[in-house]
Amino acid sequence: MRKITFGGASSLDNYLARTDDAVDWLLWSDEGAAVMGGGELARSLFEADLIDEVGFNIHPVLLGSGIPAFHQMSRQINLELVTSRAFKNGCVLVTYRVKHQEGAA
Repeated sequence: MRKITFGGASSLDNYLARTDDAVDWLLWSDEGAAVMGGGELARSLFEADLIDEVGFNIHPVLLGSGIPAFHQMSRQINLELVTSRAFKNGCVLVTYRVKHQEGAA
């Protein structure tokens, strides 16, 4: 059976990039190699109940504004923590399992 993971890197205030799409604030590390995903794509996949797991490398910075990691959705998505790991550079990698609605995916 397929497993779809939505992942990326975000600021602590939940932005994927600055308003000009810049990601100069990302702390690159050999410990975690963050996969970029866009909020619009995530929304359509969440709405279709296709995402099984969410993984994010959270960076210790507050951007104040930018491109949000998640956009408004028509329903709540419940998650269950699978793993969390702190890196030397201050980032935290978190992985959550999506609790699918009954009868879906």
